[in-house]
Amino acid sequence: MSIPEIKTSRGTVWGAKTYPFSTENNGIYDILLHVLIMTSGGEYVCTCLNLQIDGYGKTPEEAENDMKESVRYFIDQNFEKLSVDDAWRNIFDLHRIDETTREYWNAFFEVFNAGQVSIIKD
Repeated sequence: MSIPEIKTSRGTVWGAKTYPFSTENNGIYDILLHVLIMTSGGEYVCTCLNLQIDGYGKTPEEAENDMKESVRYFIDQNFEKLSVDDAWRNIFDLHRIDETTREYWNAFFEVFNAGQVSIIKD
């Protein structure tokens, strides 16, 4: 089974992943990330659907690593500057659906339903 051709406003879906992500800052915070990787014009963008954070690169791996660095920075800053309750509320608020986020979640679930989401376990 292969990924169906799915086009978004940012390009063609290359892949999708879900995996736990941990960061340390006064404790360990775990978040299950859902990631959509798209390609357009020979470049890749990796979007964390949960936090609406992107990474960019010339390869899918580069884009994913760039996104992970940005997610780590965001989470560290979020928990450093806000109370724990406010930090989690902030993360929850990012998860609210707008038109673009809905488009990306729909693409993610199309890939998921085709059995092509990589589920990474620690």
